[in-house]
Amino acid sequence: MITLLLASALLFQNPPPAPPPLPGSQPEAGPASLPQTLPLVPGAIPAGASAEARALWKQFCDATLAPQATRVPLTAFDLLLDAQIRNASHQSNETLTPLRYRFQQPEWVRAMTEHGYELLHGPKGDFLIDPKRGEQLSLPVGREGDEDRKQLAEIRDLARNFLALTDPAALRMAQLWLGSADPVLGAEAAPLAWLEMETPDFHMPGSAPVGMLRVQLGLRRDKSLPVLCLVGSVAPGARPQTLIRIKDYREKQGLAVPHDLSVFPFDLAAGKFPEQPPLEIWRKKASDLRPIFAPETFLPK
Repeated sequence: MITLLLASALLFQNPPPAPPPLPGSQPEAGPASLPQTLPLVPGAIPAGASAEARALWKQFCDATLAPQATRVPLTAFDLLLDAQIRNASHQSNETLTPLRYRFQQPEWVRAMTEHGYELLHGPKGDFLIDPKRGEQLSLPVGREGDEDRKQLAEIRDLARNFLALTDPAALRMAQLWLGSADPVLGAEAAPLAWLEMETPDFHMPGSAPVGMLRVQLGLRRDKSLPVLCLVGSVAPGARPQTLIRIKDYREKQGLAVPHDLSVFPFDLAAGKFPEQPPLEIWRKKASDLRPIFAPETFLPK
């Protein structure tokens, strides 16, 4: 089963010291989480954000937009992917697995799995579609449907995180501040410029469909695009539970879009992230960020 969560692959007991930060990028003390009494506005920078955090956030958003392109919020995508999937013992097949993820607001998804069937979450509920047998089954509530429901939730998590990283200018944020590298990430994180936020627009396993999360973004200083993305609870002292490593971005339909992703879940038993990612995906050129889906795409036949 595809595990759709993320973390760093390298762990060091004594990571080297970070180089001096760029002017205006000194880490700030993260603000205390406060109850939100007003609706969050997509794209609005929180009033309490410092000038330095605002400047770095603008650099990030500007870097995701291709030259001469006009920003239009993403509401759907049709991703064609090649995936490398590892099991619990970190073994994987030599051949890549082709996958297809279709997504449309508000969080409708239709995704091909590595087993050849599709999982659907739409206006009429959750379904399993087996094209080989010509079967379509409503996912049952209870233990019988647990595994399929878990995988469908993980697919929705990945879809939301991909959307957030591709179209950050539409994110809703309760807090935004300059951060610093998490020691668990080691030397890989040290050269990056770090931004942190509280937002409901990323997902991690076990979180509520709409709930505030702490997101840490490690940006390349030369390109202002995230290399690492940690997602976790906003609770004081909570460890991040998901990390996405973005190895490459490529332009697609006016946006700089993640092309090569590694996804790692936090291993509670081991108390660390695994060295090998359970999931690596490569976005194919034929993917579409502006699809027009037929109404029946997210409905059972």
